[in-house]
Amino acid sequence: DAALDRLALASELHQDEATDQVMMIARMLESLIMIRAGRFFEAEGVATDVLSETLRLQGPRNINTIVSRERLVEVKANLNRLDEAERLARENLAVTLDWLGRDDPHTVSAQATLSILLAERGQVEESLALLDDAIEGAEQAFPPEAPNALVLKVNRAARYLELGRTERAIELGEAVAEQLANSPAPVGQISWLNSLNLAEAYYQIGQFDVSSERAGAMRLEIQAAVGDAHPLTQIAASYEGAALSRLGRFDEAAALLDPAVDHLSATLGESDAQTLMALGWQALNLDGLGQAGDARAQMTSTLASARAELGDDHYRVRDLERLASRLLPAETP
Repeated sequence: DAALDRLALASELHQDEATDQVMMIARMLESLIMIRAGRFFEAEGVATDVLSETLRLQGPRNINTIVSRERLVEVKANLNRLDEAERLARENLAVTLDWLGRDDPHTVSAQATLSILLAERGQVEESLALLDDAIEGAEQAFPPEAPNALVLKVNRAARYLELGRTERAIELGEAVAEQLANSPAPVGQISWLNSLNLAEAYYQIGQFDVSSERAGAMRLEIQAAVGDAHPLTQIAASYEGAALSRLGRFDEAAALLDPAVDHLSATLGESDAQTLMALGWQALNLDGLGQAGDARAQMTSTLASARAELGDDHYRVRDLERLASRLLPAETP
């Protein structure tokens, strides 16, 4: 708030074209502060104005314009306006490819941004193709162990997991895990996400003991760093609980899954893909606890919500259908 107040005072000094450029930079900073504060509804108007101003003052082939559009993509995505976010992300990629070329950091960033959006929408094949291009470009744009390049590799392993090519996902995930462990740069959440992807991959191939160990270690590490209420802590808890349930340790699983479902529902929303998966795992665990009726009702409701919210082709719907087949074989396509 203090930073925004200072920017508001600066804006009062803006009177004519002589200070247009400075005011544009100030507004760019204002949009960034709002985004980092999670004030996306306010940020949307500011970020939209900033993009219009950068286009007017500096044109499409300018780094400020590229950055401004990328920030507006972030805002639209967080407001779940994914059609608008995808359109803007495609515009940014078209400009950077044509102007800067495929080996420029801004092009790599534009490819990564669009790839993430497409993955969220279940368009995993195109997302993976963009990542492959971005990883090739990153070889020239960044040093080999740069966090930027490692993020792309983590995301590529995740896309293979989403496509159901689990053995390949494990191969890539373990390779990048070694790079992350040896990276001289701070890697933070990149390593956490890769480890959680590996935990899920081992779950998918039936190695539930490995999955529970990986997820449990990550839960404790993330919890120590960012606290119990952070969504990543609860996502890790849901993965660990899912694996423990398949090992027949239903009470231990419930102690993790039940609070995870509550936290994820409150923080990410009941229709979020991670929340829906946690609900599916919780339903399966209810069956293990002898609550078959409740388990079937919850699985039916969760699967219906996933199909409605994510679409039949989304990889999480496929994952939930696989879970549901253990409880609702006659009702699962």
